[in-house]
Amino acid sequence: MSLLWSRLSTTRVFDWSSILSEWINTFNMPVYVEVVMANLKEASNPDSTYEPTIEQFLRYFNHEQPAITWFLFENVTHRWMWSSPRLDYVRQLVDHVENLEGYFPDFPGSPGRSQTIRQWLTANLDEDELEYVEMMPALTRMPQPQAQTASTWTYETPTRPTRPASTNAPRAGRRSSLPDATPRYAKVQFRLLREDNDKSTNDDIIVISKAAGDLYNVCYNDQQAGVKMKTQDLTQAQVQTFLSNTFRLLSVDNQPFHNLQVTLPGLPSIMVAPEDLDSQTRDLIYDSVEMVMENWPILA
Repeated sequence: MSLLWSRLSTTRVFDWSSILSEWINTFNMPVYVEVVMANLKEASNPDSTYEPTIEQFLRYFNHEQPAITWFLFENVTHRWMWSSPRLDYVRQLVDHVENLEGYFPDFPGSPGRSQTIRQWLTANLDEDELEYVEMMPALTRMPQPQAQTASTWTYETPTRPTRPASTNAPRAGRRSSLPDATPRYAKVQFRLLREDNDKSTNDDIIVISKAAGDLYNVCYNDQQAGVKMKTQDLTQAQVQTFLSNTFRLLSVDNQPFHNLQVTLPGLPSIMVAPEDLDSQTRDLIYDSVEMVMENWPILA
């Protein structure tokens, strides 16, 4: 029986953390993993016309992070078979990894905690491939004078180990090693900084991303509590209602966050103290978000 999906396949598989744990504990490949590997193998074959979309894989993974990061690993390591990975998949998967500074889950062959996901990709993709994938640089805090309370952020590009030039021949057939780019949209981010805290891993992070058509996804990540919630396919009005409720809750918080950092694509990043979120400031943020949503910038 073929393990390949049809174009109309809508299968979802849940609890990938347990599936991968079972694999490493028994060394027997679970059938769900077999299905993914069969589809990836056929999709990576330059002589095949089989083209499952990345959305089919993500749906099969139920958008669970352990499955997405494992699949990212498999896409890159499949280069031993076809000389180069499915970089179009890799590029889109990187956008769905919520923390590139985190680690791969446990599975046979996993780098474990020896390298972060970003470090592993940097070491295993050549310069042209990294340029195509376009990982967002790491976000790090800059040192502050003691008297200054607001935190400043900067993007820092990681140092890349020297590696020899690739000797892989260009891929033959329907797909080049660097596929044609598909539109990649920037993301809106609100970062809630906790008071007297230099650890960005304790911040709350709200990310708004463009979905299909005029719909949008909202992800709220409470890093300190280890709780993450993702709401998909919201309308513009629903996103604005979510932001309105968020800002109103911040204004009545008895133990408020220290600062709110607002990052909108194509506009300056700003830092606002919760007590300064008056109606004029909130309206400015709403108008700016609305402007982005009506003409969402594409990453160059």
